[in-house]
Amino acid sequence: MRHPMFKGIISDKLEIILKEIQVVLSASYILLIMIGMIFEATHYSRFNINIFNYSGILDFLLVPFRRPFVLIYLISTSVVVFLLFVFDEWLKNKHPKTYKWLSFGFDSKGFYSYFRIFTFILLYFTLLFALGARFSKNFRSRLSTSSPDTRIEYDLQNKNFIEGTMIGKNESYIFLLNSDNKVQIVPLNSTIVKIVPLK
Repeated sequence: MRHPMFKGIISDKLEIILKEIQVVLSASYILLIMIGMIFEATHYSRFNINIFNYSGILDFLLVPFRRPFVLIYLISTSVVVFLLFVFDEWLKNKHPKTYKWLSFGFDSKGFYSYFRIFTFILLYFTLLFALGARFSKNFRSRLSTSSPDTRIEYDLQNKNFIEGTMIGKNESYIFLLNSDNKVQIVPLNSTIVKIVPLK
């Protein structure tokens, strides 16, 4: 039979682990939303769409899963920043004189550890923003020369429909670029009969 003190130690450790998991999950949730906001904002801004007027938290949260390239960018950026952090740590421990020179002697200051963490966080989000901006620019260029790929039918009896090239969609709206190079924002409601891919 286990000693009550032993059970108490296990219980305390389990409680600490659960709290750490909660913190990690909460941080991951916030991170995914922020990443979704960055990519959606840079993507739709090319079409003069303020996506924040048409999206909710769930839309931003699902961006890395709805757009596979965002997940690829997220993983690759995380790997790059992590490797830079590891290299920085290695340089600091193995070549302290060189590190001191590169950091202009600030590494011995009390604020430096916080500044270092802030720098890597800033680098991480800057890289994500740059990748998002690059992708959206290329996407905008390709879209300008594309033929319509989507038809939205909302009244079959009178044969009313909207055609355009898909910019994107979320839980509430579809965003199209029509043949006049104008953006059409179509709410996903009961008036839509069906959405037909043209390609």
